[in-house]
Amino acid sequence: MLVATYQGATLIEGDRRTNVLRQGPATAGSRHTPAKWLPGRPVGAGDFNGDGHDELVLAWAPGLLFGLYGEHPDHWWITDGTRRRDQTSFTTDHFALR
Repeated sequence: MLVATYQGATLIEGDRRTNVLRQGPATAGSRHTPAKWLPGRPVGAGDFNGDGHDELVLAWAPGLLFGLYGEHPDHWWITDGTRRRDQTSFTTDHFALR
């Protein structure tokens, strides 16, 4: 189970708990990002590459309106499970609503 926390995400497997941390930038636009807004939040998990192990998806956006796509890019990470290695990471700044 993947759980969102104020510090990012925690992966819970039986009695084992593993923190998964990715952080957004120290500044967004020209504004300083408060430390409490730095952690990325979990979006989902799944075996996206077919290797039999789940990858974790985390995202970050600046400010209190996290999750509402605003003028600043959103940062995304697809991690290789709980290891420090990312499968990929990218930023987005435009979404088309249909």
